[in-house]
Amino acid sequence: MPIEYEMMYLKDIVVKAISKFANSDRPEEWLFGAENTVLDMIENNENPNKIFQDYQIIAMRELVSRGYWVKHDTSSNPSVSGTILFRLNRNP
Repeated sequence: MPIEYEMMYLKDIVVKAISKFANSDRPEEWLFGAENTVLDMIENNENPNKIFQDYQIIAMRELVSRGYWVKHDTSSNPSVSGTILFRLNRNP
């Protein structure tokens, strides 16, 4: 499978998991930066098993290991909402 398809597959799993966590299918309604809360859980090895299924956690950790995460795209056209993959900034 080409890397682009792998990344889009992982992104799709993560977006759906965060949407369920945030109780909203629309990323612009993710309250209080739900994607950041979930990222903190994954990076700090908190116990996300009570919230997410194993395959979702695996997808999240895989995205992070590749240096990416998802966020709501606020920079593009406001009438078109969605999520994007963005590069995690790892400052030593």
